[in-house]
Amino acid sequence: MYIEVKSKIDGGFLEEKKNNDTIVIVYHWNSCGHCKILMDMFEDLLMYQSNIFNKSNVFGVEYDNFKYLPNELTDVNAFPMIIAYENGKKKEEFKEQRTKENLEKFIKKNSSKSSSEVSSKSSSKSSSKSSSKSSSKSSSSNSKSTRKRKPLKIYPSSKK
Repeated sequence: MYIEVKSKIDGGFLEEKKNNDTIVIVYHWNSCGHCKILMDMFEDLLMYQSNIFNKSNVFGVEYDNFKYLPNELTDVNAFPMIIAYENGKKKEEFKEQRTKENLEKFIKKNSSKSSSEVSSKSSSKSSSKSSSKSSSKSSSSNSKSTRKRKPLKIYPSSKK
């Protein structure tokens, strides 16, 4: 799954996952040219390689939203930066050339086994709910929750 952290709720979810799982955080800043290029590649991965995100806990955090993160996750000294954490501790930093292939390899390498088990359980629950005719309202709300997220769009800053 991929979540762009934009609220306290997202930040709390990230903190919960960080302490119990392997996560990858993509730190970026909207005013950074290198970040815009990276996020375009990342957006392509989201659209065309969504299967790797079903097995991973990947979070994006824009600099202005650091306020929603636990303090130990805000120690970033450059942008863009991609870091894998395992059970609350920094595991690995992405230091390869920024290509789609290298990003995909890093995310696969640092994917969480327990999140893939969770996503397979939730997908089997959603398919059984959507097949039931008695609860059409719950199946329609369930289909919304399993709908793919739209990819992150980054627009140039209008500040001069």
